[in-house]
Amino acid sequence: MNKRALVYLALASATLGGAYLYMQIQLAGKAVPTASEPHPDHHAQSRPSLTIKGGQLLTDAVRLQLPVGDSAHLLVFIDQDDTLVLDGANLQARLQSGQTNTVEFTPPGVGLYDLVIASTGLAVGQINVTQP
Repeated sequence: MNKRALVYLALASATLGGAYLYMQIQLAGKAVPTASEPHPDHHAQSRPSLTIKGGQLLTDAVRLQLPVGDSAHLLVFIDQDDTLVLDGANLQARLQSGQTNTVEFTPPGVGLYDLVIASTGLAVGQINVTQP
């Protein structure tokens, strides 16, 4: 191989290496979804969502107000299998780990209901049901 070809090859390698490093630096400060994390979808903005990892609530607690007879719809991501309980209504929803679970509860009547993770007793929100 001649010198000129080796120089061009070295310049091309350096350029590609620099571009790769530049992209790594640009992406370092941005969250990149991984296979173990939920992928946001178009329903995520219209429904309250909870994220529970390591037994801790990473999002704000949910506070919903509903007229009697309406259903509450939630998106719940959890890192271990568990159960979400609507305390005071004897309603439960199984939560599968590593995915976003869609949960629907229809409280039986007027009142204030707590949303609790069964295994830890972690309170993750409340649903206030009122007369229309």
